[in-house]
Amino acid sequence: MIRIAVKLEGNKYHNLISLIPGVKREIALTTLCDSQTKGTVNIYLTDRGTTVQVDSLIIQDIPPEKAGEPEIKVSCSVKKKNKLHIRISVNGKERISRIINLNR
Repeated sequence: MIRIAVKLEGNKYHNLISLIPGVKREIALTTLCDSQTKGTVNIYLTDRGTTVQVDSLIIQDIPPEKAGEPEIKVSCSVKKKNKLHIRISVNGKERISRIINLNR
């Protein structure tokens, strides 16, 4: 089964959702070090041991707090069979909203 996974710089993969229309899920990510103000969230498709990166989203201007304190959430939903909607918020404020076409 094809799944969507996310990976924050240097961390392990977090399986997010299956690629099924109508499916939604939200996960929490954290900063890795004190005063981190920038982060990269990589989006992957995984299927039977094969992993392919489909996008890379950069979060700018993260509040410089202790590691793990800024609340970073990634929301993911499958709109149509191959349309993935990703939203990233920091401390409750939406920072990134993107629709990724997975047909490519």
